[in-house]
Amino acid sequence: MDTGLHKRVLLVFPDTNVFLHCKKLNLLDWSGLPGFDEIHIVVCIVVQRELDKLKTARSNRIRKRARNACKLIREGLLQPGEPTVIRESNPKVVFAIDALSRPSSELENTLDFRNPDDSLVGIVHAKQTADPTQAILLVTDDTGVMATANALQVPFRVVPTNWRLEPEPSQEELEIADLRGQLAELRTKVPELEIQRMQYAAGGRLELPTWTYSKLSETEIANAIQELKAQFPHGTPFSSASEMETDSIGEILTPDQLSANSGDKVISFGRKYHEWIQSCREVLECLDKSLAVTFGFPSCEFKLKNVGKVPAKKLLIRFTAEGPFRLMRPFEDCVVPPFDEPKLEYPVPPLLKKHEYERALRTGPLFDIGFLGVPYMGDLGASLNPSIPERRDPDSFYYKVSGLSEPTVFLELECEQFRHGHKTEAFECRVVPLDLNNECQGLVRFQVHAANLDAPLKCSIPITVTSQRKETAEYLPELLGRLSELATLGVDRNADT
Repeated sequence: MDTGLHKRVLLVFPDTNVFLHCKKLNLLDWSGLPGFDEIHIVVCIVVQRELDKLKTARSNRIRKRARNACKLIREGLLQPGEPTVIRESNPKVVFAIDALSRPSSELENTLDFRNPDDSLVGIVHAKQTADPTQAILLVTDDTGVMATANALQVPFRVVPTNWRLEPEPSQEELEIADLRGQLAELRTKVPELEIQRMQYAAGGRLELPTWTYSKLSETEIANAIQELKAQFPHGTPFSSASEMETDSIGEILTPDQLSANSGDKVISFGRKYHEWIQSCREVLECLDKSLAVTFGFPSCEFKLKNVGKVPAKKLLIRFTAEGPFRLMRPFEDCVVPPFDEPKLEYPVPPLLKKHEYERALRTGPLFDIGFLGVPYMGDLGASLNPSIPERRDPDSFYYKVSGLSEPTVFLELECEQFRHGHKTEAFECRVVPLDLNNECQGLVRFQVHAANLDAPLKCSIPITVTSQRKETAEYLPELLGRLSELATLGVDRNADT
């Protein structure tokens, strides 16, 4: 090989693994071999034979790399006398084929030339011996080749790290990649639902307080009745015979009618006033139960979102209680009250017309029960819940058992289609302990089934329900203030009727 006297040329003998585990020759970084004008990559016969054998290797990557290397060798053989230029300058890199060089004969008794590694080292040793002034370098990643070259003082270089290809994925990694591809395809055909649950304490349990309310004593009830009588004294249903008045049921009375009917009206009013006081007593006697039913039971909530690309069909949501407690719908979702109708308002006094009272209730401000920390909305609550509409909308959720409002082991809701891209849907249930006087622990399980889901989604919240007591008497000023507010609103409108 004519290298020219004025050129500094390095002969590089690559081992087979350079072609199998390194980047293509034109992509290699040659800056790690400075000081040469040209680098000649010399492929000797032993490397050619190994590459030929590896064209049928079991590994797809090895087989492909071996075939590419053999193709490069074949192209070089078809251009005799013209080495293939890999890089034009800095340094110039050319690809040459040496099919005739043989191992150094003086090493016949030292090396086993039937071994490809020994044969490669023997060839480089022969080249070095033939021209000691020629810069030569064996490049390999094989420790056996390195050890033999080192023993014979044949210059070698470990394959630089930046020459190497990324490691070939293992069979396990290939299987994982395949499964990921299948999963990505599956996601385009089935809904992808995500469940979010309530955050709970670091101890791993959600602390839920249940409130019990003290029963009013006879003294507390008597004092409350006295306050009612002071606020709304017996009096008469009208102030004077000279003014236009209305009776307790809203009838307009003229002065003539007033004088004729005054006695009967007073008697009727007295009876109605007594009945009203008795109705107020009934409210006070069961006020503790009404407060407990409405506000006493804590809630547990899960949220669901469809983050996939298709709707979930025939969705079924199920809450299940595991422990000494039962589940109940939110109060505003109870079509039929689970217990006796809770009474959290005094009835209208006979000094007010009933339709004026109802109008004030509809248009007046919501009653903020300060010591409870939540507003009591009465019948307005059901109309403000967007999740349980009255008509059957295929995109909305409905309780599977429409009339059930009693505490139960499980609650179920269903939906014809839960669309993707919609807002997160919240699902709530109340927790009703079987024993209101003692702490209880358990699980609330949440399951999501759908016709086009292979398996249901499951989630659970460990809960601890503790009993806490409140004094019902604290509610009485609010109760009286509410009635006074509504009375004022009703009387102010009296003249407009």
